[in-house]
Formats: sequence, C-alpha cells, structure tokens
Amino acid sequence: MPTKAFGFVTDLFTFRRCPDGGAITLVKDDVFECVKCGQKLPEHWNF
Repeated sequence: MPTKAFGFVTDLFTFRRCPDGGAITLVKDDVFECVKCGQKLPEHWNF
C-alpha cells in the first residue's frame, strides 16, 4: 500500500556506533560518549 510522504522533516537526530562495543548511541547536546561503556565516540558519521 503506497504511503504519502511529507515534504519536510521536523526533527534531526545524530547517531554514532561505539568502536569498541558496537552500541548505537543517540548524541545529545553534542556529547559524543557511548551510553554503555563511556568511550568517546567519533565526531564523523561511522555507520
């Protein structure tokens, strides 16, 4: 069944993958830190 797409996006989310554990983390307030292990996450997109 076809769906109708909106012509705009209301929210933008930034995600990073932890290089050690592989956890996917939502970056909030520009804090690039893994929620599982606390390791610093890369600032560049890494999926």
